[in-house]
Amino acid sequence: MGRVSDEQAIIESLKPLVDAPNALSQTVVVERLDIEVADDHDGDPAVYATVVLSESTTEEQWTSAILDPIADKIREAVAEVDRTRFVYVTYSRPSDLDEDPMSSGA
Repeated sequence: MGRVSDEQAIIESLKPLVDAPNALSQTVVVERLDIEVADDHDGDPAVYATVVLSESTTEEQWTSAILDPIADKIREAVAEVDRTRFVYVTYSRPSDLDEDPMSSGA
């Protein structure tokens, strides 16, 4: 596959998670999943996933036991189409991104 079609295949593989982000976890509310397919700082192909959690996420919920399964689901979806691409997963709340937590995303 060419690079553009690889990127499109990755985006398509993640579409179900992007369209229904709350399916990523039964423990915390995932409001949104943002995906960027790009090269990392070394120039290697990568996927950057930002998992936007609800403002109501407590500090006690910010644990690897709760968050790692979310990253695993994202990495598994990417691996279905490209096992060579490293997946960077970060977590934030809307307020961490300077967004209005009450906005509809419009």
